[in-house]
Amino acid sequence: MYNSLIDINKERKTMLANVELRYKKEISGPESDFINSFLSNYKQEYSDDKKTMTIFSEPFVGSGFPDLVMVRWDNEKPKKWNEERNNISNIDLKIIHHMMVNPGIYSIENLKLQLGYSEKIISGSVQRMKDAGLIREDKKGLIRIGNKKELFFIQSIIAIEAKMKNWKKAFIQAEANQWFSSESYVLLPDFIINEAIINHANLSTAGLISFGDDGIKILKKPEKRKMPVSFCSWIFNENIGRSLWGDGDNYGFI
Repeated sequence: MYNSLIDINKERKTMLANVELRYKKEISGPESDFINSFLSNYKQEYSDDKKTMTIFSEPFVGSGFPDLVMVRWDNEKPKKWNEERNNISNIDLKIIHHMMVNPGIYSIENLKLQLGYSEKIISGSVQRMKDAGLIREDKKGLIRIGNKKELFFIQSIIAIEAKMKNWKKAFIQAEANQWFSSESYVLLPDFIINEAIINHANLSTAGLISFGDDGIKILKKPEKRKMPVSFCSWIFNENIGRSLWGDGDNYGFI
């Protein structure tokens, strides 16, 4: 099941403090046509996939603009969206990610020591996360993360870098995308696949997909990473939540 939402191109900007994603303006040409054709074929071939998927077109992720970011998520998890989550910032996501991958009981003081933020920043973040239901704080000021499975509902993030010719650059970009994705692929036309590309793919942590007249073929699977990989994984989580259950815009989804 796909979210068929309108794709609106936005000018290139860095991620904002309020975790709003920005998008690269689409440039028409052979590569754009190739990506759109792949996407159309993918939707037809995997239309019976029961998992819910949202697809982002060229979102800015700090390290660049992946051509496609395909996010599978569990629509049974977010039973209710706390509107205060719309106020969560990038710093809040960095802190909640730190708490999730390093389970334990925290205080403002040890978060300050571990993460290097000022007490004022940590205190403001803790208050926003409490209001949003992401964390709980007891009377002693000890902080615990909320229900992990309900807070982070994404199951996988698949990043795809497409190129018509420059496959070496595609692998560099695909490997960079692993900082936020569970799987990262290079997408190439089937007619350029050769032994050199296959050998390079076998040495890479990224996967390789070919697409052409014979459809989509996964030539090499990537290394997989457990979700969430980084705070950037949370940015996709929050953007989907805001757009579908909160009061956010649908910009960037296709």
